[in-house]
Amino acid sequence: MTFSNSKNFNSIKKTLATLIGMMILLTILASSYFLAHEAAHKCDDEDCPVCECIHICEEALKRLSNASEVFVALMMFGVILSADNEINEPLLISTTPVNRKIRLND
Repeated sequence: MTFSNSKNFNSIKKTLATLIGMMILLTILASSYFLAHEAAHKCDDEDCPVCECIHICEEALKRLSNASEVFVALMMFGVILSADNEINEPLLISTTPVNRKIRLND
């Protein structure tokens, strides 16, 4: 048995994907909250740390939205390939009496 086919590896992949998804969701929520909370702050000088944080949050949200567009495109490509494979699969597998384990005693 190879490591890539084991149940433990699949469990690790699911856990890792869940953690990454939660981190992305937390980043989106925290950035959105900060932008909404500090949108009308009083800016005193040119090097305002709040304005700098607002700029960083805006850039993070822009990058995540661009990444989500690429992710959706890749998922659609994967769905199309898997649907094509499922459609053609019955044509590739032929059933015989031996495959179905039918005993012919005649």
